[in-house]
Amino acid sequence: MYMNGIANPHVIRTIEQRMNKIDLDNVEAPGFIQEYVQESRFSLFPQTMVTERVDRTRAYLMEGKAAILAEGSPEVTIMPVSFWAFFQSPDDYQINWLIGSAYRLLRIFCFIVGLGLPWLYVSLVSFQNYVLPLNVVLTFQGALKYIALQPAAEVIIMLFALEILREATVRLAYQIGQAIGVVGGIVIGTAVVQSNLVSNTAVIVAAITGLASFIIPTYEMSSSVRFTSYIILLFSTIFGLVGFVFAFFCLAIYLCRMHTMGLPYFYPSMVDSDVKDTIFRAPTWRLRKLPKEAAPVKQQRVRNSRR
Repeated sequence: MYMNGIANPHVIRTIEQRMNKIDLDNVEAPGFIQEYVQESRFSLFPQTMVTERVDRTRAYLMEGKAAILAEGSPEVTIMPVSFWAFFQSPDDYQINWLIGSAYRLLRIFCFIVGLGLPWLYVSLVSFQNYVLPLNVVLTFQGALKYIALQPAAEVIIMLFALEILREATVRLAYQIGQAIGVVGGIVIGTAVVQSNLVSNTAVIVAAITGLASFIIPTYEMSSSVRFTSYIILLFSTIFGLVGFVFAFFCLAIYLCRMHTMGLPYFYPSMVDSDVKDTIFRAPTWRLRKLPKEAAPVKQQRVRNSRR
């Protein structure tokens, strides 16, 4: 499904060609075909968006994107989408534009925190603690004094515990899942600290990391953040702060080189005019043109705009 006269014919033709190559006897949901149409099949980062929200689907169709539906499924797959689309929410347009922009920046900040906070902690505590103020170093040393495990092992244990709690709350019934999440978090956190398996600082770091990943409004990107962070762990544990910076640098290059349906995945750049409706949320009366993310044929959003 797409809007004729807005969607780019070349992009639509590319999507149709890839879908025609799919040979499946049954498609229960649009998400089944994601791995067939995306360009980077082994990437942890999502290249299509699955949603059940009608308002989000309608908005993306009016921006020149395509929506794939499957009979009997309430889900819709949107393509092509950029990296920044996963930090946007339709609710941003129901509130003041300044608050909406602040929330988008908060989500991007939480993306960075979810990726790097645990391994920045490991790098600074295990290797480059001399870059920290003396009182902070003494606090960390006091917390780790009677801990048998290394900082990297502490963080991994707590992150695995968070993943177990998250899966338990999702799979169980709603009322039981909430109780398991709250009680399980308190019991596990208290037990591991009192048994000197994990320090207080590691529990705090893991908790902040988990909350930061949950703030991201799309499940696909939230899952990518959690699993990509383990790759950064490898570099941080071996090379310290240098490995941490190197891993982030390689990740940025990888995202900049990615494409979806022939379009840049990391679009737009900070100097492009589309940044006002991707990274930020400008006032509605300032959004006069459609974003170039999906290369739409139609450029003008409205004919008469407020000045």
